[in-house]
Amino acid sequence: AGWIITQILILSSFTLFVPDFVRQKIWLGQPVELIMLALCVSFSMNQIWRVAGQIGESARDTVGVQVRNLLLALAYLICVLVLSWIHLISIKNLLEVNITLYFLFSVLYLFRVYRSGILTKGTDENFKSIIGEFKVFCLPLVVYTGIGFLYSFADYWLLQQFGGAVQQGYYGI
Repeated sequence: AGWIITQILILSSFTLFVPDFVRQKIWLGQPVELIMLALCVSFSMNQIWRVAGQIGESARDTVGVQVRNLLLALAYLICVLVLSWIHLISIKNLLEVNITLYFLFSVLYLFRVYRSGILTKGTDENFKSIIGEFKVFCLPLVVYTGIGFLYSFADYWLLQQFGGAVQQGYYGI
């Protein structure tokens, strides 16, 4: 939760306090209110929703995660139909519905998982042993990630140096 709050604060600060000429270049004259709504929608869909699903999957509640996804889709469909029926459908209203539904469904699901006690079962291990086990597990992945980054970077850099932008474009395709 702390990491998620830190992320949204950093992104919001950047969006709100970026100079106007930069904002005009990045978001092509869109109002700050719409930019902030889009940021909140993107964050609730791609961060909060995903983290809630990963917590559910780690608690072996795959059926609950899928039911949550289905219920969200149905609720969103109903909201869009209602907005359309009462002639209030707009970009701003759709963004607000997205924020509300994704955040609400994530919080309700996390509350359900927490109340079920799934996450607290078998927590007799101490924190130090878990960190040690995690370090042993992840060490090869750190080396692999570093080598993969160097390979990928060298691939594009060498192509740019010896082939140029056109060749790099063909390679990208």
